Amino acid sequence: MQNCTMKPEELPGLRERKRAALKKRLIDTAIDLFLERGYQETRIEDITTAADVSRRTFFHYFSAKDDVVTGRFAQQADYLRETFVARPADEPIWDSLRETCHALFVAYGVNKQRAASLRKLIHGEPALFARKYDFYLRAQAELIPVVKQRLGRQADATLLANVLVRSALAAQDAAGELQAKGTERETPRKLLERAFILARPAGLDERAVR
Repeated sequence: MQNCTMKPEELPGLRERKRAALKKRLIDTAIDLFLERGYQETRIEDITTAADVSRRTFFHYFSAKDDVVTGRFAQQADYLRETFVARPADEPIWDSLRETCHALFVAYGVNKQRAASLRKLIHGEPALFARKYDFYLRAQAELIPVVKQRLGRQADATLLANVLVRSALAAQDAAGELQAKGTERETPRKLLERAFILARPAGLDERAVR
């Protein structure tokens, strides 16, 4: 009889975690090299050597060099969804979105200089800047369904979820842009809070979005 017992490393959950960890290593390594050497000056061979993987492994996860940045955007979008879902269910949704965006900044922008350098790199490279919109599409796709779920069966739940998520992401982007440029003296937290106050949809009924 054939032995169908799976080895621990072959278990689906463990395999997925190992793949996710390797993909994250490739993304982190590539971005470090982009910031150190420049995007154009960094070759795929440089990334694979630094990450200690083969070209074949790299192309298993990414079809091109700029896909690495898209991969980071996907990580951030997934983080937004997971963080929002973990917020208290009775917390006003607009507050949950603000705290979710702040958590993203803490997780990915704790090194202010690195975050600013990465933003400058993305804005300075047409191939990367063209991919920036991918983050918003992915973030919207991840957040809108879970926000709509929190809204329940109230009228216009789909439209309201879209408005809330798009407004929150716009506030997050505006605050992040000013923070990266260093034109504001406020802390990232205060800047984000002010952006959310300004971006709060007019006529938003807190009772309807709890």
